Amino acid sequence: MKTLIIHLADETTNELSLIYENCPALGDVERISDWIGDEALNNKIREADNIIMLGHGCPSGLLDITYKSGRSCIIDHRHLPLLKGKNVIGFWCYAREFAIDNQLSGFFSSMWISEEIEAWMCGICGFQQEYIRKECAKVATRINRLLADGVPLCEFPERLKSQNDCHNDLTEFNYGGLAYFSPEDFPKSPDEH
Repeated sequence: MKTLIIHLADETTNELSLIYENCPALGDVERISDWIGDEALNNKIREADNIIMLGHGCPSGLLDITYKSGRSCIIDHRHLPLLKGKNVIGFWCYAREFAIDNQLSGFFSSMWISEEIEAWMCGICGFQQEYIRKECAKVATRINRLLADGVPLCEFPERLKSQNDCHNDLTEFNYGGLAYFSPEDFPKSPDEH
């Protein structure tokens, strides 16, 4: 089993590395932390069984924070044919919306507050950066454990929500945006009937 991690180097999302570090259940792991070019990226996606995409994003995809690809997103609609049929985890702001818009199955986060300014923008006040980072690290560690235990992706949202041990505005917001989509969750196009 091969797992491709697309997690561009960025100190503001370092906590997310806890999702895949020291997780033998992921098999042969390769991490992309810098722009490698379209052809190489596409080939790596094709070769992998599992795709884990982490970082900053928007409804259009996973942002290219290196600015080396010549476009805003390193993963976007162009990659959908390669991603469909894979075990996919998308953990970036609005990954869930990307999945819905593109009928992509897997486990996804919605707007995820990982920085104090994001909390303020979402109307969630009173949480300092150190606390926000600590909560992000807790979730990443919990995802790692679910992966290590072989829990099916479809169970991730509910399992993680049940592990929310703080129940404050920040954690309720973050956990509330977690979702899993199966191919059956999306309507079939007329040519698929």
